[in-house]
Amino acid sequence: MGERHWVGRVTNAQIRVLAGMGCIDEAVATARAALRLFEEVGDEMWQAHTERDIGWLHIKAHEPEAALEPLTHAINVVERAGDAYAGSLARHLRGVAYRELGRYAEAHSDLEAALSVYRSGSYSWNEAAVTQDVVRVLRAEGRTAEADSLEETAAATNPICVRMRGRDGAEAVPDED
Repeated sequence: MGERHWVGRVTNAQIRVLAGMGCIDEAVATARAALRLFEEVGDEMWQAHTERDIGWLHIKAHEPEAALEPLTHAINVVERAGDAYAGSLARHLRGVAYRELGRYAEAHSDLEAALSVYRSGSYSWNEAAVTQDVVRVLRAEGRTAEADSLEETAAATNPICVRMRGRDGAEAVPDED
């Protein structure tokens, strides 16, 4: 039909499918194509969503430093637009990147900000995913008792946490549960 915005959205949707199949290089190429389309049509929000996905792909490729710039840009754009949910998705991923870089204070800041939004609504799955990453940060810091306590409390209040226990929240996929 030639509607470039929708071509961009379909192209963006392919990113997670390809990454889920383990085709990271194809997913990266697809993300770049989607980003170009959104730049051409001037859709800053979908550029931000795509940059979030690019950050996620960098995390999957064990390149957390490279994830920071696109994730930070995505956070800035969606927060300016007032989209707290989209901001939380990007903050979650940036928190994971910081965790992987050993920048635990920054990881906690982003993960707690994401949790705050998820706890304010009906986002049980997202809350469980971020909680798993907070637990991972606490364990990386050697704060095992605190991590155990958080896991127990989360499992008691959110049954999804039980099914997700021990998984990397940034790798979890909602459809799995």
